[in-house]
Amino acid sequence: MVFSAEGVAVVTSLAKWMRGLSILIFIGLAFVVVVTCGVMSTVGRFGGAAVAGYVIGISIAGAFFGGAAMVLRSAARSFERGVVGDDELSLGAGFRSLRVYFIIFGIVGIISTIGDLLKALR
Repeated sequence: MVFSAEGVAVVTSLAKWMRGLSILIFIGLAFVVVVTCGVMSTVGRFGGAAVAGYVIGISIAGAFFGGAAMVLRSAARSFERGVVGDDELSLGAGFRSLRVYFIIFGIVGIISTIGDLLKALR
C-alpha cells in the first residue's frame, strides 16, 4: 500500500494528536490520584466505608482511562509504523487499537449516561 506525501503527513499529524491526547489522559489520571490521596488522608478517619467505595470506584475508572490511553498510544505508533514502512499489518493493528479505544470510551459513555438518568429520575 503506497501513500502519497500528503497522506503520510496527515497520518503523522493524526498520530501526534493521538499521542498528545493520551498524554493529557495520563496527566488527568495523575491529578485524580493526587486528589484521591488527599481525600483519603483528610476524610479517611470519618467515613471509612464511604472512602473505600470512592477509592474502588476511582481505581476502576482509572483502569478504564489508563487502558484507553495505552491503546491510543499503541494505535498512534502502529499508524506511523504502517505508513512510513508501507506495512499493512501495522496499519491493521492501528485500526484495531483505535476500535478498542472507541469501545472503551463507548462503555464509559453508556455507564455515565445511565448514572445521569438514574440521578434525574430520583
